[in-house]
Amino acid sequence: WKEHLLALDHLRQGIGLRAYGQKDPLNEYKREAFNMFDEMLHRLRETVTGVMCHLEISIDADELAALERQSQEMRESHPDPARAEEAMLATGAEGAGMHPAVAASQTARAGGAVDADTAPPGWVKSESLGRMVDPRDPGTWGKVPRNAVCPCGSGKKYKHCHGAVN
Repeated sequence: WKEHLLALDHLRQGIGLRAYGQKDPLNEYKREAFNMFDEMLHRLRETVTGVMCHLEISIDADELAALERQSQEMRESHPDPARAEEAMLATGAEGAGMHPAVAASQTARAGGAVDADTAPPGWVKSESLGRMVDPRDPGTWGKVPRNAVCPCGSGKKYKHCHGAVN
């Protein structure tokens, strides 16, 4: 890049002569500087590729044994959230051992419907959404139409309340 900057400096010094050829020096400088930059990137890619192709990695037996021992000692301390739903379905433990509000909240967030019989205390039926929601937890509301009444109970339209774009 230092050579590129030096080449740009040389180009800048001699670009004024292009005016004699009835060409705009600024446009000529931009065009040639871009071409020089493109060539520099091409050379850089070629160099990096050449170095990576000739790179040799060597691991001795002691390091390899230590890495294998370390990988065997590692264990998962937190379950993968992406696989949590699969694990619940496999064990049939959906909602098992959970507080009813937590289970209902997770069901609502997953897009499932919560009916009035299984809804925890404090949940109300939103007439505009047609389902049970927790007015204090926007995560249980799901997709709310912009012109529907806000589920929080303010009486305003959703677009003027919780859906307002700041």
